[in-house]
Amino acid sequence: MNLKKKILVALLILLSATNVQAETPYILEKEFKACLSHKYGEKEFLRFYKVIDSLEATIDFREFRNYQIYTTNIQRLINSHNLYQKGISYRLVAALKDVEYNGLLQERLKTEENEFLQTLNAYAVMRLSPKSTTLAFDHLVDHEDFNNSELIPVYLAMDALSIVKTAYARLDDPRLKAKVFALQTLARFDPSPKVDSIIIKAIHDWDISIKGYAIVALGVHRKGNFKDILAPFWKEIRLREVILETLEDSHTGEDIRYAEELKRNIR
Repeated sequence: MNLKKKILVALLILLSATNVQAETPYILEKEFKACLSHKYGEKEFLRFYKVIDSLEATIDFREFRNYQIYTTNIQRLINSHNLYQKGISYRLVAALKDVEYNGLLQERLKTEENEFLQTLNAYAVMRLSPKSTTLAFDHLVDHEDFNNSELIPVYLAMDALSIVKTAYARLDDPRLKAKVFALQTLARFDPSPKVDSIIIKAIHDWDISIKGYAIVALGVHRKGNFKDILAPFWKEIRLREVILETLEDSHTGEDIRYAEELKRNIR
């Protein structure tokens, strides 16, 4: 692309962003007024939700939290018996970084029974209180399916030191799901050599039903030299797939050659 075209593209992007910025107060006020209706429902909720998503991807619109229409009505929405009003309030305070309701949101995360509201509440807590990782961790373990949870990336974007602290605190948790999540987040966020020993101990000690997750953690934490650690577990058929994947992703030639040898032997 030549310089003239680059300048034109940059100008168009700037103009587009400027237009969005100019229209934002109107759009937000319009949608916010709509959500004050006692008839507020799913259709209106989804429309406002998409507006918030779109604005977040484009501009900083946190100044809306100072608008009178917001300041005089947001608490009413947060305490509403209409689940869509309450839900959009959680999404909006998260987008606006309005920390005034942090304490309330954290308390509700322990008591909220509606799954729809639980998810929006948890999202808000993770965005607004990035050091509240233990509360968020326990919510994820008790309420989320890790295979398809949209909240996992939000949790992983929280304060890294707090994530590590929570991981250590939950390593010996009686909930198997908690043990697994703690080890895998520790492997990702704590580069210290002592974590190798913790992972290797888990590979040896954990029940076969979750041992594979410890092997995954090993591959996350270190780049290679897996052969001597994993070879003793090859006899366990249920672990073979994850052992091969870990060896094949290694940066160590010996691991990769060992993986090829293992594959030849099972053909």
